[in-house]
Amino acid sequence: MGTLTGQQINNTYDGLLKLSDSTTGITNSLQAIEDGLGNNTGSRIATNYFTAPNVVSIDANLVPDFMGCGVGTGSGTAFGTNTQNRLMYNIFYDTGVHSYSAITYNLGTLTSSSDVVDFYFYSLQLVPTIGIAPKDLIMSGITLTSTGSTGLKTTTLPSTLSFSGTGGGYYVSAWYVSNAGVTPTVRYGTPNVLTRNQSYMESIGYFINATNNGIQLASKNTLSLSTGYVINNLPVQSTYSHNDIITNLNSSNLAANIGFGLNVIR
Repeated sequence: MGTLTGQQINNTYDGLLKLSDSTTGITNSLQAIEDGLGNNTGSRIATNYFTAPNVVSIDANLVPDFMGCGVGTGSGTAFGTNTQNRLMYNIFYDTGVHSYSAITYNLGTLTSSSDVVDFYFYSLQLVPTIGIAPKDLIMSGITLTSTGSTGLKTTTLPSTLSFSGTGGGYYVSAWYVSNAGVTPTVRYGTPNVLTRNQSYMESIGYFINATNNGIQLASKNTLSLSTGYVINNLPVQSTYSHNDIITNLNSSNLAANIGFGLNVIR
């Protein structure tokens, strides 16, 4: 507001934003957001609702049970060789609207190799020649159930989780299976919200593929709903640099992806 200091409204109103009805505030009905001269910005707003070109319209009165990427069904997908004691990750989209109290997932096969499974949330970065990768740690302290009985499990988060600080966007879910050095035997259901998870890549961009003979959507290798990347030779870190990913990414050894739902706080 510094540029308006000492200015009269009649000399500056054309550069201010207002609603299409200049005599009321925000109501339950959508109103166009205009400049002071009445030019429409293309955006509309109402109580608990905002819509604009190229922005997903979200009605805050519509509260789902879960967000995330879907918990999957069945016995899940086996972890590959040499994925134990390494960080694995994939990408998911969050609207940035809701807050979460817990994470729900499908335990398909119990561990027989004493697997301890820790789960993490990171911000996303795009690494040259690689593509998607974790950047800054958002939440740790989440240990998934791997023993007892199979089926849907819910783990309370260590604190309320929200991605509202940066709004709707893409984030990284990551997991680390610790054991004595053998291939993990525990399995979890993989994501099952097919359309949304397959379409995210086209909005992020392209990278030269692993064989250097074409372009690959979003990442150097083809990431799917059932697989994720593996980071070798590094412990779980609070932040990852481009060099960390380029030097330590095992792009030939993809890991089983863990599907999850985030329990929405109503």
